[in-house]
Amino acid sequence: MEFFKDRVMCPRCEGAGNVYEVEIVELNKRFLICDETDCSWEAEDDVRADNWMYIFERLEKRYGVTYESVKFQNINYDWWKRR
Repeated sequence: MEFFKDRVMCPRCEGAGNVYEVEIVELNKRFLICDETDCSWEAEDDVRADNWMYIFERLEKRYGVTYESVKFQNINYDWWKRR
């Protein structure tokens, strides 16, 4: 992981965005999302340029819900400190 000003830089967009953690209430699950491109990772995954998926695709394909139908809460840019 690469950092800029104490935040994880998105490897997919080469640092144009920062990666935050969010909890999706309806799934009781956490995800990591780039604030620039909506690239996402499961919270337990390594944040790499070769293992991402757009958050709306991930939710629909893996969990059967739409991006618009879920509530995001507990947005946190310091998630990496718990690893």
